[in-house]
Amino acid sequence: MFTAWSALIHRLRWAVIALTLAVAVPAGLWGAGVAGELSDGGLSPSGTESAQVADLTAQQLAAVRDVVLLYRGGGGYGDPAFDDAVRASLRALPEDAVRTSMDPWSAADPQSAEALVSRERDAVLVPVRLGGATEDEKSASLEAVTAAADVPELAAAGVDVAISGETTLRAQFREQAMHDLVRAELIAFPLLLAVLVWVFGSVTAAALPLAVGAVAVAGSVAALRVMALFTEVSTFALNVVTMIGLGLAVDYALFMVSRFREELGAGRAGPAALAATLRTAGRTVAVSGLIIGISFSGLLVFDLGALRSIGLGGIAATFLAMTAALTVLPALLAVLGKGVDRFSVGRRGGRAAATTATGPWARLAGAVMARPARCLTASAAVLALLGAPFLHVHFTTSGPEVLPEHAEARQVAESLDRDFPGAQRPLATVVVTGLEPGPAADTVAADFAARVGDVPGVSEAGVLGRDRHQAAIVVDSDAAPKSEEARDLVQRLRALPPPDGTRTLVGGQTAELVDTLASLRADLPVMAGVVAAVTLALLFAAFGSVLLPLKALVVGAVSLTACFGVVVWAVQDGNLAGVLGFTPPPGTDPAVVILIAAIAFGLSMDYEVFLLGRVREEWLRRGDNRAAVAAGMQRTSGLITRAALLLVVVMGAMATADVLLVATVGIGLLAAVVIDATLVRAVLVPAAMRLMGTANWWLPGPLAALHRRIDVVEPSAGPEEDARTAEEAGRTPTPA
Repeated sequence: MFTAWSALIHRLRWAVIALTLAVAVPAGLWGAGVAGELSDGGLSPSGTESAQVADLTAQQLAAVRDVVLLYRGGGGYGDPAFDDAVRASLRALPEDAVRTSMDPWSAADPQSAEALVSRERDAVLVPVRLGGATEDEKSASLEAVTAAADVPELAAAGVDVAISGETTLRAQFREQAMHDLVRAELIAFPLLLAVLVWVFGSVTAAALPLAVGAVAVAGSVAALRVMALFTEVSTFALNVVTMIGLGLAVDYALFMVSRFREELGAGRAGPAALAATLRTAGRTVAVSGLIIGISFSGLLVFDLGALRSIGLGGIAATFLAMTAALTVLPALLAVLGKGVDRFSVGRRGGRAAATTATGPWARLAGAVMARPARCLTASAAVLALLGAPFLHVHFTTSGPEVLPEHAEARQVAESLDRDFPGAQRPLATVVVTGLEPGPAADTVAADFAARVGDVPGVSEAGVLGRDRHQAAIVVDSDAAPKSEEARDLVQRLRALPPPDGTRTLVGGQTAELVDTLASLRADLPVMAGVVAAVTLALLFAAFGSVLLPLKALVVGAVSLTACFGVVVWAVQDGNLAGVLGFTPPPGTDPAVVILIAAIAFGLSMDYEVFLLGRVREEWLRRGDNRAAVAAGMQRTSGLITRAALLLVVVMGAMATADVLLVATVGIGLLAAVVIDATLVRAVLVPAAMRLMGTANWWLPGPLAALHRRIDVVEPSAGPEEDARTAEEAGRTPTPA
């Protein structure tokens, strides 16, 4: 299959390159406008009890605020100049952009007015409910409010106005995420070029992976924009998907170009070298792309819009990186031929000779396999030590702390917590539905509010509002909103029997956290089962072994645990806060952990496939397991290390993001790549394969017959096939 494909690509090489340019350039230019099509939410499940409460209170009981305006400075509340300036700002707000608002001068009672004034009386808070039913309409209203609120009277009185709230936080998250993406790409591309020039010793060879990466990024942003036309796509997805697409494309191209140069160094002519490259590295790229795509598809089972959109985008980015590596890259190699080493740099310049089966990596593998039990135990102990911090992980949903300290929305949110104790959101909102219209409904709501107030942990409960059939009861507590005590309180409220003939729903930020964790716990086994089953099947098809796929899954799981431990140590425990300039969050977002797991598992299988693919080549040729492992290590480990270095550059660029969610993904994937490419591939895998011996390749009779029918391995090229490949390409073969 791959031999025929290489011949086709060689014949149509110029057409393939032209078609790629004709598609990739317009796609990249059109996809660059994707930011305006992305959603700012998607980190909480839909259809849950807390989501229903949010919908009811927003649409029927008007018990929410979209944004808050914070006025600070001048003489403070009570000073005529301050008061007049703030009131002038409020009068300037467009009526069609503001549905309701509340300020100290129009509050219904003195207690409500005081709740909107800071402790030091130097600031005033104005909650605003924006006009519009959809997120786009609310975003437009927010822009109108932001533009109109800062009136000249404020400057004259020395008063500043700042805006925060759910809508503002999401808008600033999107803006900061776009800034982070541009900065990450500006960091990544020059560093990638420098590393690739060092790896290849040739500017021409180094440019090829970057060209493939640019094609993958252009296609990825276009794919996200297409998806945004039909479904919700998170802003978070843009950062993750484009950087993953770039990293995979560069890695795949590195494998392909390295193998092509190796085949040229072995004396093969250009067409034969290309055919051998596609039969070996190309096959590995195809299998790896399928496995990583399957890892991303596991995200589709979750009821979180952000995870689903990253799953869809990740599948698209992986497919594009794989496709570019198997189409336009071979076409470029066919055009360049021996010219792939043009513009040599330093002593590494020129075409590399074929890699031998002996060398430092083979010696390392031999040393590990000489004491496999000790090495396996030691490496497992190190991985367990790295994973130990995960034992005290505290799962919680993200808040304003994901934005950098200089973000206005975060500063206002922190000021509310610090300076306005009377204006805090209630811990929970209980909605009673099914009330009979009439005065009796008020009595039922009040009586139930009294029962709610008697629940242990509730400091105060009162009816916030009622329409014909619903009533909203706000619940205050001394417990921190995302603490275990608050979560227990939500469960007690949900267990409280409702009034006769009614139904109760409990919402609020704590209830949203409880529902999110429950949703993820329910979907996680489905994801793990599907990804594991399909990965096992693909690895079986690729390597013709029963035990190697099982070993790969176990090693991948152990590696993931170590990666999670590093994330908790670095982010939740704050050990990298000073270096990367973030505020340690109160916990770890479970959605981020699941995202890291999906991507890191796919990358782990990427290196597994590349290593085992070469080991299997040697096993089929030698029939000696120990020699095959040593030769496979020698031929691949250096390249895996260089590939990991390229991914370290990409993930390191992600880790510099000011949005903490993006930085956490970068830190986690950076740790996963380093752990996998060093400790796992260099020690754990060869030790395990030595202990398993020839059982690595055990295949019962019925499965052996099945594998012979589905095996996608093509035999290594010999002189006859070199001649046939050259003939198909219309050239005379060069004697090996």
